[in-house]
Amino acid sequence: KSQLFDDTLQLNASAYIYDYSSIHTFTTEVGQLGGTTTSVLAAPGGEVMGIEAEALWLATDRLTVGGNFSLTPSEYTESFRVADTSDSDIPGSLYPGFDTLTQDIKGKQLIQVPESKFTGWASYNVPLNDGDSVEFFSVYSWIDDVYYSPFEDEREMAPSYGRVDARVTWRSGSGNWTVTGFMNNVLDDIGHLQIMRTGEAEFFRHNSTTTAPRMYGLELTYNY
Repeated sequence: KSQLFDDTLQLNASAYIYDYSSIHTFTTEVGQLGGTTTSVLAAPGGEVMGIEAEALWLATDRLTVGGNFSLTPSEYTESFRVADTSDSDIPGSLYPGFDTLTQDIKGKQLIQVPESKFTGWASYNVPLNDGDSVEFFSVYSWIDDVYYSPFEDEREMAPSYGRVDARVTWRSGSGNWTVTGFMNNVLDDIGHLQIMRTGEAEFFRHNSTTTAPRMYGLELTYNY
């Protein structure tokens, strides 16, 4: 942690490592009544390493810039065989053998742990008459590929995606009124927040929850 250039630039950084003797993972299994269910299993070992850094820069009296970055490699470190009943390449009706339907997840990336993430933002403030002001603000965020099964299968991977949000805010000098025009997901890029797997009884369907499309609007606030 440090402050530079007459305290106008602040830098923070940290590093860590977690070594788990047991770590939970999720898998999809055939249910007793048909269909599939999600089960929580205890994998016998896992490792997460990480580096995080953030910066805040008061570039001028009007312009402020900030951002953060994280790098988080992870893996299952011990041999652990998990049944993959949602793999359409080996349907259980044709390959009923336990060894055929299982995979060793040692060396695979931990589920729901993106390897890297980044966020950068900028704020520009313009003073007006009578103490009024206008702020222009924009933020860009990016997230790496995310796996939603322990098998590191691209069919259950949410691809990396980025997002831009922007807003313009007018504030009255009295502090009573605030008017904000905003646009979320400016580039209208759609990312996957969750991928759910199903088995043979449901035709190996994959369900996904996605981010919201581009949205814009106006907000009016009065403080009394």
